[in-house]
Amino acid sequence: MLHKLMITLLASLLAMPAWAACREAQVPYLPNPDMADMGEMLEAQAAVKNYIQRQQLFLDCRRDSLRHNRAVDRMHEIAKEFNKITRRFKAKQQSEDMFTELALISY
Repeated sequence: MLHKLMITLLASLLAMPAWAACREAQVPYLPNPDMADMGEMLEAQAAVKNYIQRQQLFLDCRRDSLRHNRAVDRMHEIAKEFNKITRRFKAKQQSEDMFTELALISY
């Protein structure tokens, strides 16, 4: 699934018109880690990577330092938020795994 998603992502980047590179990328959707499954987290990961790549293209087109700095700050915020929800998701998964192990031991 991840391989197919990455191929689709790469194809969409290659098909992107030149003018689109000079526009800021849309901020990706980040799922609620308490409700998300692994598939949603992998989709979010791909979306964040795509966002960062598209923003890099946008930054290459910009010479306005204020707009450039805001775009870089936004990229850092998105990456930081994704890392935060990933840690929370992994902690939830680990907690569920421990609960399952305890239930099996008690059984």
